[in-house]
Amino acid sequence: MAVILVKAYIRQLFGKPDIHLFEFDSQSAGIAELREEISKLVEGRAVELTWLDQDGDQIRLSTDEQLKFAITHGVKENVLRVSVRVDWLNVQASRQLTNRSEAMAVDGEEETAEAGVDASAEQEEGGTEEAAEGNEETGAASVAAGGCNKAKCR
Repeated sequence: MAVILVKAYIRQLFGKPDIHLFEFDSQSAGIAELREEISKLVEGRAVELTWLDQDGDQIRLSTDEQLKFAITHGVKENVLRVSVRVDWLNVQASRQLTNRSEAMAVDGEEETAEAGVDASAEQEEGGTEEAAEGNEETGAASVAAGGCNKAKCR
């Protein structure tokens, strides 16, 4: 068993990267195990892994063969340095969508409740027939102006 140290540089949206160091069995473990270890550090978010070659180029790590090559050519003083790009933005975007959806649901419930209050107030005042006639007139004027009513848009 050849154990190496993996130094994972987890890039943040702002500021310096978080650096984590852990042992890794370079002979029996593959890319899936490396991703699993790193996934624990970033709470299961999607990641892209790269390593820095001798020319200073960032080389992607996505297969077992690429990992073996990185271990063979990139390990210095028993340490493989891996850059981790975390998909922070999609996580934030999905959280924003969730928050927006929840807010819209609350707003929709409030609008529905307000509409129910307005309708019950009209019924109590006995103005439902007048309101219905007004809606028909407004609808006809809207259609004449190029708008849409139920009969025209179907």
